[in-house]
Amino acid sequence: MIAAFRDAAASRRGIVLASLEKAPKTEDFSLGNSVTGRAKLSTIELRNILMNYFKSVLVGLAAVFVICVFLPALPAIVHILIVAIRYYPDSIAIKVSPWSWRAPSHAQWLFMFTVFGGGFFWELRSLAKRRLPPATDSANPPIS
Repeated sequence: MIAAFRDAAASRRGIVLASLEKAPKTEDFSLGNSVTGRAKLSTIELRNILMNYFKSVLVGLAAVFVICVFLPALPAIVHILIVAIRYYPDSIAIKVSPWSWRAPSHAQWLFMFTVFGGGFFWELRSLAKRRLPPATDSANPPIS
């Protein structure tokens, strides 16, 4: 009887050790203090979070390019192309010189940061919604 208990305890220890070996590695971001209550994140979860921020930064930059560069320049580009095709059909060339560029004003910087923040948080919110599990109705619990 005692031998059976020893065998059962040994098998439980083996199962626990095997499951710990297969568990994803975790990194503690609580700076060694367990009182702060911060959760441990696995490296996979950390990579997912960083990838979401990276995607959101790219969407923010794309929003700034489209709204602050492409849309304002589109009418000028179309007008130049129409005039060039109508009056100079053999020679179409557009020259952009960095000497004609100027630094944006404070209002333009504020607008660009606002557009970037809008695109960034829009994408971050949509990525966060994708990760959430579907909500369950408390009146209809899931059948297991």
